[in-house]
Amino acid sequence: QSTDLKSLIQEVSQQFSGQARSLSLDLNDVPALSIRPRMIKRALSNLLDNAIKYGGGDITVHLNPESHKVVLTVEDNGTGIPAAQREEVKRPFVRLESARSDSTGSGLGLAIVERAARLHEGEFILAENTAGGLAAKLALPIL
Repeated sequence: QSTDLKSLIQEVSQQFSGQARSLSLDLNDVPALSIRPRMIKRALSNLLDNAIKYGGGDITVHLNPESHKVVLTVEDNGTGIPAAQREEVKRPFVRLESARSDSTGSGLGLAIVERAARLHEGEFILAENTAGGLAAKLALPIL
């Protein structure tokens, strides 16, 4: 359904604002997208939950229009994910060795984000945050 992604991000982020040391929003105006809102909410919730658990406490959520797509980015300042393991952690039930002491996770969070990206004909990218930490990007096409 046609959805205002900026409002959706604000709604979901509000639920996490008390859990992070700091949660900043840098949301640019983007066109309404034809998406499955509940699925994108779940994907964003998983990214924010991971950023809180493993990302050092300072989180920034960006929303930017790019050529024929909209990019939602969750940046943290944690230790990040080694480049060699970034594709692997998108698979179901895969958890990094450093996360195994956290018994509350099942290893499904990033797999759900990957699935949401694919169902929307988009892309899920894990990259290094230029300020240190991880930048998790969900790119959705403007159809």
